Amino acid sequence: MQRISGLSVPALAPLEGFLGSQLSGSASLSATVTGTESQPAFQLDLSGSGFRLGSAGADHIAAKVSARPSGGLDNPDTRIEFAAQGRIEGIITPEGVAVPPELGRDIDWSVAAIAARDGSAVDLTRLSVEGAGLALAGAGQLTEAGQAIEGEVQLSIADLRPFSGLAGHPLSGSIGLAADAAREGVAGFKASLRGSAKGLRTGIAAGDALLGDTVTITGSLQRNPTGVLVVDQLAIAGAAASLSGDARFDPTSNHLAAALALRLPRLKALGAALGSEMAGELSAHITAEGALDHLRLKGDVEGGDIASGGARIERLRLAGEIGDLAEPKVALDGTYRAYGLDGSLALAAEPKGDSELVLPRFRLTAADSAIEGSLRIALDTGLVRGSMTGRVPDLGRWSKLAGTPLGGNLEFRAGLEARGGQFVDLSLAGTRLTAGTASSRNGIGRIELTARFADILRAPSGAGRLSLTSANFGTAEFTTATLALDAPRPGRFGLQGDARGKPLTVALAGEAALDPGRFELRLTRLAGTLNSDRILLEQPLTVSKRGGDLAFSGLALDFGTGRITGNGGIRGQSLSLALNAANLPIASAGRLVGYPKARGSLTIATTLGGTLRAPQGHLSVKRARPHPRFVEKFAAAEPGAWDRRKLERTQHRLERAGDWPQRGLDHLCRLSTAAADAITVWDISAARRPIEPAAAGWWAARKPGRSAAAR
Repeated sequence: MQRISGLSVPALAPLEGFLGSQLSGSASLSATVTGTESQPAFQLDLSGSGFRLGSAGADHIAAKVSARPSGGLDNPDTRIEFAAQGRIEGIITPEGVAVPPELGRDIDWSVAAIAARDGSAVDLTRLSVEGAGLALAGAGQLTEAGQAIEGEVQLSIADLRPFSGLAGHPLSGSIGLAADAAREGVAGFKASLRGSAKGLRTGIAAGDALLGDTVTITGSLQRNPTGVLVVDQLAIAGAAASLSGDARFDPTSNHLAAALALRLPRLKALGAALGSEMAGELSAHITAEGALDHLRLKGDVEGGDIASGGARIERLRLAGEIGDLAEPKVALDGTYRAYGLDGSLALAAEPKGDSELVLPRFRLTAADSAIEGSLRIALDTGLVRGSMTGRVPDLGRWSKLAGTPLGGNLEFRAGLEARGGQFVDLSLAGTRLTAGTASSRNGIGRIELTARFADILRAPSGAGRLSLTSANFGTAEFTTATLALDAPRPGRFGLQGDARGKPLTVALAGEAALDPGRFELRLTRLAGTLNSDRILLEQPLTVSKRGGDLAFSGLALDFGTGRITGNGGIRGQSLSLALNAANLPIASAGRLVGYPKARGSLTIATTLGGTLRAPQGHLSVKRARPHPRFVEKFAAAEPGAWDRRKLERTQHRLERAGDWPQRGLDHLCRLSTAAADAITVWDISAARRPIEPAAAGWWAARKPGRSAAAR
């Protein structure tokens, strides 16, 4: 028996009504039946062109399907042999689904199987799909109408690079996954999963550092005879991270119980990726339990010897809980130890619709100090409402962290509102504040700060005041010092300040303007005395910042018998500076900074231009009436000779240390002893080559007392 029939549909559009979606293209189908009536064999050939279903489709589709029974159809033991293969060319994905062109647009597939006549059991002898960057192969058996599975399947991606567009990051490497399943009971199965990724790069620095070149995946999935799904011993391991977990889900009750554990045993690898030195270890555990629509989550984090960016936490423990994901309310508690100080953290948070994140309470403590409050944060604007308070009853407990002895106490309060922008009401008070020891000890008898400003993130307005009482800084003592800031209009400030003490008394006034991308300060008054030397600003001094540009202009300051004038700025990479100081008295300033025997005067002239990378300019310094021992030491040397020898020796020392960029003194600096009572230095940076960054720190690298220039 042989029968052949064919069907050609040149236009598929009339069939749209059956599918409920836009349809176009053409198709043809031919069927061939051979064999006998009790044991027929079928073969179908299908092809289509320009096929479109909605926004998806393909340029060309071809498929060939055959079916042949092993015996008569009336025999219950007869099995049906199926075989099919095909090709899809020029795949068009639905709107909104972008597939990188590197993956290709063609797929080849084939399948072969032997099935029971009633379909109760299927022996899948071959399954193959290749294309779009993937290769899938498998074989197995399905029984109980597909409820029980036994077999294996492999999925491989030889090159991840074409998938970079889907991930949004540059990918590379290869992935191989394999799973095998075995029947358990009448309708159950157990499948094991194993896989690996080699040469893996995710394009995410932190991920690449933690995973490394090779990642392994193992685990198992089981469905028991009652239909419960169990994930057991799932493990993903990389170079510096591992993730493991178990889960159990009952479809009948919709109940889930799951646990995940994450370990980061070497944070040093993560630090290299983040551009910061890190050390220590972290681990986290998360559990989830309950109905899927009312899951309860618990988690804890532990860490030890964590170091990052100069900060160090010796011990960290955090525990958190969300009682119901349908109404998420987070409660977080923890303890830590850092720099020898023990502290704790307590926090509660919950969303209010899609508009606010509410922190009804938070509290952070350490060394008997505490910060606590409650806040409401607008998710669309980031504006905050609420209040915070803080207290430090004994600053001495923080001395080790600060690296110097501290003393005194502090407390503050902050009120936050979102009235036409971020509003802040801040107050701070402290008493008997000290820092340092012996001659370097600074202290403030009392400090008070009050500030009320509206719209501080855009155009602030309001008023603030800072006052100090009984303060001493080195040899300077102040009975009182105040600074007042007043902004009656948004972004426009007036400031006034004064400090009364010995040996310095000063008063100042000015105004400032703050706009997006622009800041300008105009100091209109600066007057006072330092011992017997008068300080007076002759005209307004302007300091401005526009984008990345900085500038100052109009400097004209009288100090004792001397005067300082100048202006300068940085605009892009360009540099300009003109700064002159004539007959500046040294004695008053020397006593202020702890050199009571200093005397004489300084005259300085500086011009600088060029770029930040290659500055050019001139510097001259003249000191009149230096100390007698200073004159005596250099008077015997031939003018200019001693200084050059000293410079050369210093240069060679710096070269050995790696701090001097190149040999040759003349293009960078020349020093001459013009007379026994005056030293002049000039720095000509119009070098034959640009000055390297190391040269910028040359003067700072010289040790005091090593040469005339250093002193």
